[in-house]
Amino acid sequence: MELERHSLLSPLLRWLVGSLTALSLTLPALEGFGATPLDAAKDQGQHRSLSFADRVAAQKAIEEVLWRHRIWPKENPGPKPALEKVLPDSAIREKVTGYLKKSKALEKFWSRPLTAAQLQAEMERMAKNTRQPGVLREIFTALHDDPFLIAECLARPALADRLLHNTYSTDALIHRAVRDRAERDLARFGSPGQMRAMQGDYREKTWIRGESDSPEGLFEPDHVSPARFDALVEGLRERLLTPSDDPALPSGELPMGKVGPLREAEDSFRVAAILSRSADSIRIASVTWSKTPFEVWWKQAKDSLSGSVSLPAGAYDSVSLESAGCTDDTWRPTGESTPAARIGNTTVWTGTEMIVWGGDTASGTTRSGSRYNPATDTWASTFNDNNSAHVPPARSRHVAVWTGSKMIIWSG
Repeated sequence: MELERHSLLSPLLRWLVGSLTALSLTLPALEGFGATPLDAAKDQGQHRSLSFADRVAAQKAIEEVLWRHRIWPKENPGPKPALEKVLPDSAIREKVTGYLKKSKALEKFWSRPLTAAQLQAEMERMAKNTRQPGVLREIFTALHDDPFLIAECLARPALADRLLHNTYSTDALIHRAVRDRAERDLARFGSPGQMRAMQGDYREKTWIRGESDSPEGLFEPDHVSPARFDALVEGLRERLLTPSDDPALPSGELPMGKVGPLREAEDSFRVAAILSRSADSIRIASVTWSKTPFEVWWKQAKDSLSGSVSLPAGAYDSVSLESAGCTDDTWRPTGESTPAARIGNTTVWTGTEMIVWGGDTASGTTRSGSRYNPATDTWASTFNDNNSAHVPPARSRHVAVWTGSKMIIWSG
């Protein structure tokens, strides 16, 4: 199975990353792509306009930066091709249309058009949190260090995608039918022994306290370290306790013989119960009612949207790159919209982004994936308008390699 290059280049400009070499893209190069001079009105502030051709030119400038820093493995015998060979102009135009429609969706469906203040804050977030300040500096240079272009062509795609996903996942009206089905099941089958009769996805899992985590932890039963076992037990307390439970329940103790409350996650509604418990093992039953995936909803919703958005009133300030990048032997969280927790997945590094795909999540084996852009500190789905019909079937414990322009997965 192949995840094509144009799907690896983010439709929402989250993957604008790479190495630390500065790339100067001159104005004639942008004009040669059929756009008007992008910095011709740099000082006009809120009175500026931005045509679709301008946006396409800016998108290509960013993609050139990204492609320049993609890894071309030594195992790939051919020379690294020009960007146009792997990302045609039509795909660039589709990316621009995609992020404009996502902006429009926030405005039309939720009355939440992006504001200048939001775009300014997104630029500042990127500058503060970037793990690759040299790469982000290069992207700013490609956009003539113009705050207006950076806001509209770098911050808008990332922010529109993140806000749309978050807004959709928590919309009570859209997901009401799934919640109602889950609540009906809980009313009818309220004990752990009846959970199999619920209409959601029923699963059982055993955790056993062992000496240490091991590769065999991918299979049942799961042997985990004592520290992880204790952490799992504490996590179950949060999932199973309700306000009516005894708040004085000792740490490590769990409510037995009852189904926990319905919890909402980004992609589903879930309940859990403890089937058995000993000092060194615990068996859990869970039921998951999956929401309609964002990609399924978006495939239908986008057809009703135009790609026309009004520029927000207000001017933008320049941002400085505050981050010093990565520091050896330290950890810090990655950007918002992280993918669902999973095991049995694969991960590849392309030179500009980390791609996580497949594996087993709390909702079951998945065909979902995400790409992390350390330059802008953003995540985005591997699904997009071009590849949604060709995403491989769900799988875990497969293998993956990076060819320079594609991620190839096999088996599982």
